[in-house]
Order: sequence, then C-alpha cells, then structure tokens
Amino acid sequence: MDTIEDKITKITELQLFLNGRLPNINDAKPMHIYEELLSLHDNRPINKFTNMRNLARLFISRKANRIQITDFHVISRVTDLLLKSATRPEKLEYHKLAVQVNVIIAKNRIH
Repeated sequence: MDTIEDKITKITELQLFLNGRLPNINDAKPMHIYEELLSLHDNRPINKFTNMRNLARLFISRKANRIQITDFHVISRVTDLLLKSATRPEKLEYHKLAVQVNVIIAKNRIH
C-alpha cells in the first residue's frame, strides 16, 4: 500500500514523464479506442458513452504503464491536473475524439 508521500512522488514522476502535457492524440483512431475500451470491459458491450476525461485517463494510463505506474488514483489525479492546464485546442482534440468514439458506441449499443 502506497503512502501519501509515495503517491505524491508518483504524481510528480508521471507529470515530468509527460512533460506536463496531455499525450498527443493526432494519430488516434476512434475504432481502435473503442476496441481498447471494449477490452477493458471484458469485451462486453459498452453502454455508457465516454468523455474527454476518460480518454485522457486512457492515454495517460498507457504512458504511465511504461514507467510502471499503475495506481488508478495517481493516474486520475495527473489526468485532472493536465486537463486543468491544457490549452483549449488540446481539450477540443480530446472532445472531438470522444464524440467520434461515442458514435461507434451508439452504433454498437444494446438497448
């Protein structure tokens, strides 16, 4: 179990690893994101739409795994900090990707 100090250290380490910026998503493919979200749900249909924060957390989680950071709370905190300091265009890119993924979710949704 990590102490508060350990979590703070990991938050700082992850922020530095990401250079204090959200991961670039220019090459992200909505269908690949949908498939990754599906695999995270044991390949059960996704009935909830995603949003900018969830996608940011997904991309940050990928980067965090590279440096052996897997703590959900650390990743969520870094996500919130980076979204808070992100530029409007960066947030818009994440929002647009969320809309594209949600179109796929809607098409495959079980009512």
